[in-house]
Amino acid sequence: MSLFYIVDGYNVIKRSAPFCELPLRQARERFFLFLENRRPHGSVRNRLAVVFDGSAQVFGFKDNRTFEIIFTSGESADEKIKEMVRAEKDPRNIVVVTDDRDLGYAVRREGARIMGCAVFLKPPGAGRGAGRAAAKEADLKNALNVVQREKITQELKGLWLKES
Repeated sequence: MSLFYIVDGYNVIKRSAPFCELPLRQARERFFLFLENRRPHGSVRNRLAVVFDGSAQVFGFKDNRTFEIIFTSGESADEKIKEMVRAEKDPRNIVVVTDDRDLGYAVRREGARIMGCAVFLKPPGAGRGAGRAAAKEADLKNALNVVQREKITQELKGLWLKES
């Protein structure tokens, strides 16, 4: 099952340390590079759209990215995101990335999932669904060998199964 990530662009940029201190144009460009290089939306089958308030012409913007970039003109990014969620056949496959509570409540009512900005920006393996491979690797590192398991079993038998 592929997911469709819809990112509230300025919400992420204004709330994230690597981007919020930069001038807006530079912050957007750095955010786009981050999305292309780190792929926080996961699999190549997952779709990604980043929604911004405003018009692309105002910013002299050219779209040549591996994900969709939407500049709203005449409506807010929040309204556009809500519209996009309502337009999807199965909103359960949509993940809206925002820290905006009102937007979160609205899209969750439509059936979409919500992901906070900080969680979306976490590096892979930092606790945000790092995947089965990382979980297996962690299990192997923490696994007990046969001797350790037998020792624990005998110790527990001694504690719990005291013969009278």
